[in-house]
Amino acid sequence: MRRNFWRYLSEMAGSPFSVVASEIQALYAAHYKVNLLCEEPVEGGLKRQVSANNVIWYLN
Repeated sequence: MRRNFWRYLSEMAGSPFSVVASEIQALYAAHYKVNLLCEEPVEGGLKRQVSANNVIWYLN
């Protein structure tokens, strides 16, 4: 299903925009301690087409 997620996002105009954990680390780890606070599945996924997660990061 992950492959369908990226195909689906590439076809959508505008947000939501996916940011993977490695990109968060690359962008912020040099200046902040990066902490994953929460990751939960989105009920019904994105428009009931693909699975998705809400993720909360804390930069300290």
